[in-house]
Amino acid sequence: MIKDTPIRVVNDSTNETRELYWDEENQLMVLSDNGKTSRYTYNAAGERITKSYGTMEGVYINGAP
Repeated sequence: MIKDTPIRVVNDSTNETRELYWDEENQLMVLSDNGKTSRYTYNAAGERITKSYGTMEGVYINGAP
């Protein structure tokens, strides 16, 4: 489950925004970079197992790409 409030970072000189959404175990679940979204999933051991970006998806083995 994603926490309600994202961490938002704004670059004042470029007006670019990055939002990071974490779950209750402090694992990054969603990263929105100027509207371009990456999503992450983790296994029971807390290792990242997938990263998806648009129609692309990467698989991680033992937490590494």
